[in-house]
Amino acid sequence: MSEVRRTTRALRYKCGASFRRLLTPYNVISLMIIGAIGFVITNQLKEDNHELTNSNLDEFQPARFTKHTFGADTSEKALNKRQTARNQRLVSETQALALQSEAKPKENEAIVEHENAIEYPVISPPKHLPVIKLQYRAKYPRYKLHSRKVKFVTPKKLTNRDVLQALAHPRLFPTKTEPVFQRGEARVSTSLNDWIQANSQRDRNKFLVYSAYWDDRFDANNNVRILAIMVTKNPPSVYCRLSMADGSTIDAKVVKKVMNEHWRLRYSSCFLSCEVPKNTSPPLKVLLSLNRNFTFSAMLPVHQNKENIASPRGDLAVCVKPLHYFYDRATWLMEFIEFHRILGVEHFFFYNHTVGPTVDALLRYYMSQNIVTVLPWSLPILSQKEIRTEAIFSSLNDCVFRTMYLFHYVILLDFDEYIIPREHESYLDMIKQLEEDNKQIRGRPGSFVFKNTFFYLYWENDTTVYGVEPEKPPQWVPYFLTQYKTRRLSSSMKIGSRSKYIVVPERILEVGNHVVWRHTSGKKLIICNSSI
Repeated sequence: MSEVRRTTRALRYKCGASFRRLLTPYNVISLMIIGAIGFVITNQLKEDNHELTNSNLDEFQPARFTKHTFGADTSEKALNKRQTARNQRLVSETQALALQSEAKPKENEAIVEHENAIEYPVISPPKHLPVIKLQYRAKYPRYKLHSRKVKFVTPKKLTNRDVLQALAHPRLFPTKTEPVFQRGEARVSTSLNDWIQANSQRDRNKFLVYSAYWDDRFDANNNVRILAIMVTKNPPSVYCRLSMADGSTIDAKVVKKVMNEHWRLRYSSCFLSCEVPKNTSPPLKVLLSLNRNFTFSAMLPVHQNKENIASPRGDLAVCVKPLHYFYDRATWLMEFIEFHRILGVEHFFFYNHTVGPTVDALLRYYMSQNIVTVLPWSLPILSQKEIRTEAIFSSLNDCVFRTMYLFHYVILLDFDEYIIPREHESYLDMIKQLEEDNKQIRGRPGSFVFKNTFFYLYWENDTTVYGVEPEKPPQWVPYFLTQYKTRRLSSSMKIGSRSKYIVVPERILEVGNHVVWRHTSGKKLIICNSSI
């Protein structure tokens, strides 16, 4: 046996089985698809980098705009079929543009003559090439993801690769060019009642501030307390500058305190306290920045509620967390307001993230009656992904500081939550009894907390409250919760789990959604009995 046949047989025995296993219909189809893709890409690259050969380069005169005509050798020997078709298309497009153009060539224009050349009318170049817009839209627009990216390309540069990249992922688009500021140029943002960014737009993490309040309740020093939002993990240093009434400025030390309920998300609500000596008078404005030279900063007015203590002081107010998801249940909102007005509430504070048209009209009516205060809440952070529930903890604490020295008591609730007195006809009568019953405790009461019990909405409506015979509620009109939902769970939840509370604002340092986290020195939390 020859050496060649021996080698061939050995390779067949060693590699034959592996080759037969690989030679399956699935693998063959996959190889064909890969080959087709490679052929298309190679062909596209060849078209992009196509150049004429040296023999045709001497005979070819490129088309030129200006006062000259187009000249080109159109013989089939010099040009292939594809180039011939391209020249014919140029001829037809140029003639169409010439018919639309009102400009006429001048008599003294120079004409370039060439053998076998076709004369074309003189045209002016287009000022702007047509633009094709490729846009990517977010898959889930309800989360308000700012992921709409746009790329503009001209037909001359448009390839299949651009289309595939545009549909693949938003990160493939070029990012928006940020403005370049000169070094040392200051950027100061100001706002009366809304979120503003106190750092550069080019920074990785946002630093937002909302409001500032003068706090002189402590003996050691005075403070300017700012409601802010910062990154939860390792927040950067903050610099504070106070503007006084006499025109002077004071650089104050800043103490950061992240609020307890941050749920380990990227951003969290926090307190920034600018500490000043006890004998310092209240400032007019506060300037906050992450830079020592205050290149990018935010300026806020400092609220001083204690100066307005001479004005008539209210007894009871209600604070509600931010209205979001275009809240438009106007009937339930009206029921909430009127029900609490019957129980003695004098004023309501709402934070408007997004509301529907019906609720907007209802709130405007109550604002005209001086019953409701609506504050803007334009939060530029994704709720539930980057921060908890539209920064609810910032709104609750802002409302406590906003009502300090203006109302004796403040209730913090949501629209579907009610504190129902069982032995009294108003909240004030109930609170007076609670204070009387807890005189023996050490320290004054700072808050009153109530256990929660669920009245489920999907349970059957109770219509017997309107008469002996059950009545069927109209299907097209929303019903009142307090009139139709009268059945509840037999057991109540523990304190701290869905519980609600009433606070004395000047005795509070920090509140949460269901519990008060910090009182001032010597103030206590009163747990209320369900029987009251």
